[in-house]
Amino acid sequence: MIATAWYLGRAPGIFIALVFEAMLIYFSAASYTGKSVFITINCLVLFISLVKDTNGKIGSSDTAFRMEVLRNSLLSDPQYHSYIRGTFTADG
Repeated sequence: MIATAWYLGRAPGIFIALVFEAMLIYFSAASYTGKSVFITINCLVLFISLVKDTNGKIGSSDTAFRMEVLRNSLLSDPQYHSYIRGTFTADG
């Protein structure tokens, strides 16, 4: 499930999480009660949270883009020029 989210993205990861939860329900030997519904919802929330929090190729490119935008915005401010280039000489 996590590998699917990492390499293919969130939508396939959520699909695999739903399939995984459906298989757990289908192959469960216990009868389905109110407590089972609560457990199923909790597991599904956990699985979807794991998929959403997995940063794969899509997440890393977004992070790189945001870091580049931040760096460019700081370079446009003269106060931070020397600090970003690694030769901090300003008096602070």
